[in-house]
Amino acid sequence: MNILYAFFGLVSPFIIGAPAKAGAAWKLYYWFPFSLARLVTICHFVLFKHYVMPSDHEEAPEFKSVREKFKRVMHMPITWIGIVLTILSFAIANVLSNDPTWAFLDINYPCSGLSIFLLTVYPRPRKELLLAPMCGAMGLLWAVNSSASNWVAVAVAGFFLGPNTPGIFTIISTRVPPSLKGIVVSITLGLGLVGSTLGPLIFGIVAGKVSPGLRILPPVIIVLACLVCLVLLDHPAS
Repeated sequence: MNILYAFFGLVSPFIIGAPAKAGAAWKLYYWFPFSLARLVTICHFVLFKHYVMPSDHEEAPEFKSVREKFKRVMHMPITWIGIVLTILSFAIANVLSNDPTWAFLDINYPCSGLSIFLLTVYPRPRKELLLAPMCGAMGLLWAVNSSASNWVAVAVAGFFLGPNTPGIFTIISTRVPPSLKGIVVSITLGLGLVGSTLGPLIFGIVAGKVSPGLRILPPVIIVLACLVCLVLLDHPAS
């Protein structure tokens, strides 16, 4: 899954950036995710049409119902830690992917660097250690303003940001019973989309109201990454 995600992450900037750079209407862009969503829906239907969920023998009888599972999950601290981490992680990834586009459209965003990482070295290093060079790349983007340095900075940042979200789900899945992994990961992923939605929106509003504009992007990313790093140091994946 990581290899497929990385491959399409490497290709998607060209698909998205080409129409934008050519001045095509934005309504044409939305046909790409719409077509992909239709294709994924059909594939899911074909692949899982006859799938039968295996029975879970590790679960105590009192936690058989979905309501009991949900109550148990909501009382687990790791669930809330995972939710906060995922929201921050998604916010970092989406702000870093979306907003530099308007500043320098010729750069293929951090997706290329993220994709290269997932295709090569994931998941060997410790996740919190990888956030340090990502912050260094953001510092370069903040201090130096040239096309070459900007290209290098966002690619390096994406490269080291790659294992962040998978690492968070590793932390969660190793700290919950097997019978509850599905619910915990689903809730965490679903609520993490709050970060995907609100992160770029809030950043865009703030950047539009302050004089530096998009130049506040690096310090914002560094602060968010430091918050994630602090939690990862207290809750390592192993």
